[in-house]
Amino acid sequence: MGPLNQKALGDKILKSGGNITMVVMNLEKQGWVQKDKDPADLRSHIIKLTTEGERFITSIFPSHIDRVVELFSDLSDEELAAFGELCKKIGLKAAQTC
Repeated sequence: MGPLNQKALGDKILKSGGNITMVVMNLEKQGWVQKDKDPADLRSHIIKLTTEGERFITSIFPSHIDRVVELFSDLSDEELAAFGELCKKIGLKAAQTC
């Protein structure tokens, strides 16, 4: 995923407009994201990872993936498929209400 409009980013991670603003502000303070005006819509911003943010994500993501795989390892293929369908259903409902 690359740089995203702040609203699109909030929609992807199921955060409200006010909440995504706070999340982005905190990430900016850490130096992990950069916020620029969207040239297509000057009322909104494009959020992108900084070099420092990319380094941070690169350093933690492999262990995060390992942990997720470990947590789901006791589920059968059928249970994983059912879980995936439930997540999709919840995600679609959330997208309708945002």
